Amino acid sequence: MLTDYATVTRYPGEGEVIERSDAQQAVELAKRVREVVRQILPV
Repeated sequence: MLTDYATVTRYPGEGEVIERSDAQQAVELAKRVREVVRQILPV
């Protein structure tokens, strides 16, 4: 199931505008999640 955030960013013009600061925060969060997952998963 896609969140509202996912659909708004994928289909612009159909919802509220995502601010640059929100997008940057989402990217940083994704990077942190990736780091944690890579530490847990075997290489």
